[in-house]
Order: sequence, then structure tokens, then C-alpha cells
Amino acid sequence: MPQHDISVLKQRVQARLDDLGMTVAEATRRGKLPKDFIYDLLNDRKKSVRSDNIYKLALALDCDHGYLEGQQNYISIVDNIVDFDRPPVYIIGEAAVGVYVDKSSGSKYQRFAPDMPTLPPDTRFPAEGQVDLFIRGNSINRFAPSGYILRCVLIDHWPELIRPGDLIVVDRFKGDLRERAAWRIFGNEKYIEYRTDSDIRSETQAWRTPVKSEKVTPLGEDAIASVEDMSTDEHKPFAVVIFAYAEPRIRRMF
Repeated sequence: MPQHDISVLKQRVQARLDDLGMTVAEATRRGKLPKDFIYDLLNDRKKSVRSDNIYKLALALDCDHGYLEGQQNYISIVDNIVDFDRPPVYIIGEAAVGVYVDKSSGSKYQRFAPDMPTLPPDTRFPAEGQVDLFIRGNSINRFAPSGYILRCVLIDHWPELIRPGDLIVVDRFKGDLRERAAWRIFGNEKYIEYRTDSDIRSETQAWRTPVKSEKVTPLGEDAIASVEDMSTDEHKPFAVVIFAYAEPRIRRMF
């Protein structure tokens, strides 16, 4: 990237952080960027930026790379994230902390809201492995508020590792009842912890489960969690959240 464009990139990165209410650390994690990359950019310690890192910045900040580079003045989602020539993804239910329903409901991924407009499949993942869930309540309102829709990749179709900070939809069971809710995953060598992502004190919750296998990498900044170790008779991961949206407008990219 030419040196004279760095000032535009810096200004627009800062503007997107402000617009989204996103911290530098969160943007760094979402874009899978080097630890000090955004800090160095904002503090004039970078003379140039490779194109692949601009694409990562655009993904983290919900905008086109052309906007960040100053090639366009409109903010839009990267065109190839969704394929508008394919059928929309079904909304199959709700994600809500503390709401228990019959655990057999939604087992076949029936349409939950057939009249609700949804986005087509995200082209980065198998179409048949994607489902949508309504957000009910404010347990993840720092990510997206109640009434938005979560786009999720079913756990059996998720091609990557599950890492600390990822937003995971987990099914928890009480007899014949099931709670399906989204949680941030954290932990260490002894346990895996699930937390809400809310700025409302009454909505703040956390629970944990012991690490069962010595083969599981202890959870840390760059560690992973085993899907098998996240599953018990009382709970199991259902899907990984990749973004959330309202109407057909994407609010947050994962």
C-alpha cells in the first residue's frame, strides 16, 4: 500500500472501531491479525500494510477493503461473504439463556420463522451446515442485541479449531428440556468456562466444566478446545457463531 494512503487507512480503521464500539483487542482477534498490528497502525509506527492484512482488517471491521484503502466512500460488507443467488438459510429457533424447551424441538432444523427475511449462505462454509437463530434477551448484547439473528455453522460442519473468545451455541439439558444459548468460551488446563457477553450486570453469568482429557490443549491466548471435551450428558456444543444481523444487514462479523 503506498505510503500516502496510510493516513486514510488509519483514519478509517479508527472510525470503524468507534462506530462499532469495538476495542482494538477484539478487532485484532476477529481479524486474526498480529498482536500489535492495529496499535502500531494507529500510532504511526507502520509505513506500509500488505494487502492480505487489509482484507483481514476489513473482515474484522465489517466493511469492504476498498473503503479502508480510500478507493470508495461507502461502507459495505465484502461482496463474496454471502451468495445472493442461493436460497436463504432457515431460522430454526431461538438462542436464549435460561429458556428451556422440549429438547426434541428443532431437532430436524425446521423453519422457525418462514416469513422472516434472512441472508443467503456464507460462502466460506458449507451451505447445508448453516442455520440462523433469533437472539432472545441481552446475554450477548455487546456482540448483538435481542431481536437480531445469529448466523451459525453447525459444529459437525465447522472446519476450524475452537479457540478462547469464540462465541459458541451450547445446548444444556435438564431431563427432557433443553436450553440453547450463545456463550464466550475461555478456560485453562483444569476447566473450560462459558460466559455471557453482556454489559448488563443482571445478565452476567458464567459456568464451567472440568477438562476431561489430558490430550486437550490448555486454553490460553492461542490454545484450542476439543469438541469432545466440551460435551457431556448435561451439555454439548451445537454451533459456532460467525456473525449477527438485523433485517438483511450484517451487524457484526465473527
